[in-house]
Amino acid sequence: MRLVLSLALGLILATTSLPTVARADTPENPNPTYQYIKSVAGEAKAKRYAWHIEQAAKKWKLDPLLVARVIRLESSFNPREVSHVGAHGLMQVMPFHFTRRGIPRAKWFDTAINLDLGCRILAWYLDRMEAQYPGLDPRAINHRALVAYNMGPRAVVSRGIYRSRYSEIIMKRYLLPGASESAMLAGPTPQGPNPAEGLPAMSDANQAAMQAELAVMDATSSVPTAPGLSR
Repeated sequence: MRLVLSLALGLILATTSLPTVARADTPENPNPTYQYIKSVAGEAKAKRYAWHIEQAAKKWKLDPLLVARVIRLESSFNPREVSHVGAHGLMQVMPFHFTRRGIPRAKWFDTAINLDLGCRILAWYLDRMEAQYPGLDPRAINHRALVAYNMGPRAVVSRGIYRSRYSEIIMKRYLLPGASESAMLAGPTPQGPNPAEGLPAMSDANQAAMQAELAVMDATSSVPTAPGLSR
């Protein structure tokens, strides 16, 4: 059985079951994804994106809170965000992921499409890192999957970058739930092994490696069985 992110984070999340997916938060059915987005990006964006995030996360067996925190770092919930390396939308998906699947450029910013593809990529990296490093502690797997999502797979597999400020911010939020998110975003680089401060988000070599892996990804993830927090 595959390792799942919940093994690493279960002590914190064990007492909180995921609610029925709802389009809005209510006192009777508090939605943690909605509440998180509201706290960091405002109520309008929580209303706009929480439901879509939960749908994509559910499909790919990911915790919607993890997805929301990835979006927080990637695009700050700006659906029209384009990075200096050309990543698009809420989850900052690289163009070759869209073109490989025949998704027209006009749809790259589409909320549902961007979220679905971004979650698919993240879920696949969790599978990939688990297979690449059998027996590794689940939390370390999580860090490597997040580094791969942010910097490309070669950063982990070839360059030995096993954690970064990016992965530390996302994981630290779970381990220190009372910590200030804005303080972590502005704070110093964590002193974990192989910190990746200042390294490029996605090099040409990483893009080439991703291109080579896309066929495998398409063949192995057509059915949503990738691991995630909500299992």
